[in-house]
Amino acid sequence: MEKQKTKHVHLMTQRSITRDITFVIVTIVVFVSILSLVINLLIVTRENERQLTQKSNEYLSFLNESLEIPLWSYDIETVKKLGEMMMSNDLVSSIKIHDPAGIINFEDRKEDETELVLKTVNIQYQGNMVGSLELGLTKRLYQKQLKHIIITALYTILILIAVLYAIVMLSARRFIRKPLDEFALKLAAIAKGDYQNYPRATPQVELEGIMGNFNQMASKIQSREESLIDTNRAMRNEIVEREKAETLLRESEQRYRSLHDNIPLGVFRSEPGGTITSLNPAMYSILNIPEDADLQSLSTDNFYISTQDRQRPLNELQKGWSVKGFQCQLKDADGKLLWVSISTNPILDEKGNLQYMDGIMEDITQRKQMEEDKNKLQNQLLQLQKMEAIGTLAGGIAHDFNNILGGIIGYSELALAQLENREPGDEEIPASLDEYLGYIYEAGNRARDLVKQILNFSRQGTSTKVSMNLKSLANECIKLLTAVLPKTITVEAFMEAEKNTLLADPSQIHQVIMNLGTNAYQIMREKGGCLTFKIENVQLSQPRSFSGITIMPGNYVKLSVKDTGTGIPFHLQERIFDPYFTTKAVNEGTGLGLSVSLGIIKSHGGLLELTDTSENGTTFSVFLPVSDERLPESEKEEKLVPIGNKEHVLVVDDEPFFLDVMSQMLKSLSYRVTTFQDSVLALEAIRLEPRVFDLLISDQTMPGMTGVQLAGEAKKINPGLPIILCSGYSETVSKDTATNLGITKFLFKPINQRELANAVRIVLDHRE
Repeated sequence: MEKQKTKHVHLMTQRSITRDITFVIVTIVVFVSILSLVINLLIVTRENERQLTQKSNEYLSFLNESLEIPLWSYDIETVKKLGEMMMSNDLVSSIKIHDPAGIINFEDRKEDETELVLKTVNIQYQGNMVGSLELGLTKRLYQKQLKHIIITALYTILILIAVLYAIVMLSARRFIRKPLDEFALKLAAIAKGDYQNYPRATPQVELEGIMGNFNQMASKIQSREESLIDTNRAMRNEIVEREKAETLLRESEQRYRSLHDNIPLGVFRSEPGGTITSLNPAMYSILNIPEDADLQSLSTDNFYISTQDRQRPLNELQKGWSVKGFQCQLKDADGKLLWVSISTNPILDEKGNLQYMDGIMEDITQRKQMEEDKNKLQNQLLQLQKMEAIGTLAGGIAHDFNNILGGIIGYSELALAQLENREPGDEEIPASLDEYLGYIYEAGNRARDLVKQILNFSRQGTSTKVSMNLKSLANECIKLLTAVLPKTITVEAFMEAEKNTLLADPSQIHQVIMNLGTNAYQIMREKGGCLTFKIENVQLSQPRSFSGITIMPGNYVKLSVKDTGTGIPFHLQERIFDPYFTTKAVNEGTGLGLSVSLGIIKSHGGLLELTDTSENGTTFSVFLPVSDERLPESEKEEKLVPIGNKEHVLVVDDEPFFLDVMSQMLKSLSYRVTTFQDSVLALEAIRLEPRVFDLLISDQTMPGMTGVQLAGEAKKINPGLPIILCSGYSETVSKDTATNLGITKFLFKPINQRELANAVRIVLDHRE
């Protein structure tokens, strides 16, 4: 109802543009005409007033001249005649003439006349006032004139309006309404979607501009409508695609939810502060969290054993980096320890700050246990293979030791014989005695180096990679092999590599070199030959593969071990790296050497390959990546042996020979020395006088109380007492473990005087 009313009012208020234009034009013309008429009347009125004023002045001048004498001579008749004559004038409305005494000589006034001008003058004759005159002029004639002008103007205006209305109406219909009607028809067609029927051009500049703009607008509307149609079509297609995507998204969400709920891996979300916001069922199971537990009350801090394990991945995540496969030990809700592998991605806010952490956790406790068992078996296997190599070299080692001992015993007998043959009082020491002692000292050093090499090769322990020099390690191996090889086998070494620093476990690389050298020795044992070692730098420009192992291009150190034996038959080459495969006789080998060596080199990111084999011999090559890390600088040996300052040193060893040697060396270095063979008695001496000793030097393996036990008890009595622990061989104590036990310095026996002097001086100079 309201819409109909609004429409009705809208229709009632509509007007024709032609009528509006005509009305405006006629109104303007009428207004201008009336304004012109008014202005014209004002001008005419003023002109009439001016003329009346001029006439009144003329009439007054005439009467003044005409009435001078009659009024002087009291000629009343003449005065009346002149008055009547003036009253006969249509412009004169009244006249009054009186003498100087105020007596009216003549007075007359026309009825129904309006005076427009009324003037009074004094009449004089020969300088004497003879009377006065009042003259009034009427505007009746001028009013008639004005009325005539107004009527004429009104008729003219009416005629002009009628003519103008007709002209304007006709012109407006032809030049405005007709084009507009056509324009309206075109608009109606366009409104119905007919964009091809555009309005035609008109001679009117204004309409031409409007229609031109409208045509442009219609063209744009058409273009936009077509674009809108295309957009609508695209939107419909997009809606269809979006519906498909939403369907796929729901399916994907269902799959994700199913995966999230059923995957055996723990899925979680937590905040940087430790608050846990989401867990999947597997996560509840891994951490043994009750299903009805309040997540807001849980924090990751409840499960981490070490704050470092929580902070290390958090530091990476705060940098925007992902963490993959971070392994650490946690405790579950019941306090049970477990190993987990965590992979986490950061969720950052707009400012790049860490907001959430989404991660996956895997319980690897069983895997860790299996790896630990595997490592134990692998270490046992490595040790077994080392013992096999030691067994292989045992004969040569015994031969070398016998040679060394033979030299020591022989030169000692010669030296004793020289001393026995000296005459009483003979103070001169034979030159040959000094030479014999030098040979004995050199043989002792050879024996010490040989024992050290055997211990390094056979030592058990975990793999620790450090920066090492391959040339130095290879030279040690060559010395050990040279000592045990028969004279029929010669050894050549070509150390050509300029860059030979590796990040590796020296013990394992030592084992690889010894395995390859031992295999080559066994091949040439019967007929003899030449064993060649070569170290050189190589740069691989493409990947290199052998026996299922591939290394990438880069800089490597290549170690080649070549023999001149009979070679390896072609049909056996594919099996040489298999565990327990051997072509040796029974009790000569287990077949683990090459297999173990291959595993070691693989764990170091390198490659072990059979480079060449023929009837003239076999070459094995080891490729290991070059390390950019610098080797630790070795301490320079001082020319002068540092001496003491009468410090008091307590020496404890159950071996009298070693105890006496240590005492004599320390006394020669200006130290005061107290010795004990019994570690328990030494501890009592420390307990009786805790501050009397400046340094404790103890052997490790002693009856009653070991060196480590003695050091621990001594530290309880005197925490500031520095301690040097010595050992010929110990499975329980090394340099690293000794430091952790509070031992100041660890020395391997045998110890020469310079080594002892340097160690004692360093310890005393740095004591608390």
